Amino acid sequence: MITRLRTLMLAATGLPPSAKEGPVLRVLNRLALIAAAGEIGSRLGILPWRKGTATSALVEIAVIWHRAYAARPPSTAEAMAERLTGYLRRNRHRLCPPGAEPDPDAIGWCDARWIYLGIEAFRTEVASGMPAGLAVKLLGDAGLLIPGGEQRSFQYRLPRCVDPDRARVYRLDRQRIEGG
Repeated sequence: MITRLRTLMLAATGLPPSAKEGPVLRVLNRLALIAAAGEIGSRLGILPWRKGTATSALVEIAVIWHRAYAARPPSTAEAMAERLTGYLRRNRHRLCPPGAEPDPDAIGWCDARWIYLGIEAFRTEVASGMPAGLAVKLLGDAGLLIPGGEQRSFQYRLPRCVDPDRARVYRLDRQRIEGG
């Protein structure tokens, strides 16, 4: 019964039934156990609930918990690097070549060596849910964010050949991002 309920919760959270063991499965196993106890209690007349009430309530809790768990900010350099590379993969089309007139929807620029990510995109998308300084530190620790050349700053001022206005951006090592 617990296995069936856990499979139901995995499907509701959008995870495959073959999901690997880890914190998500440990939580879903516990929620499935609670749902099973609720269903048994209602079948025996101990609880005044209709059949399926405990299951639907615990599936809803599983979905809410998983959504919050998935949205939590990364706490390691590796997790932050995965967040950044995923964001860049999904938004590659929003990076302009050097010297191009930036699209209003652009998040930055990209040349053969670097990805220049705009500060606003970095703060609202990559560092979402955490202080930008912590995201900068984690990406610096991962070796993906390259210091900007100014003392104590990771921001980089673009050369005029990339952007005539010389916007400040975060400079990322393209080979490390695309290679890993």
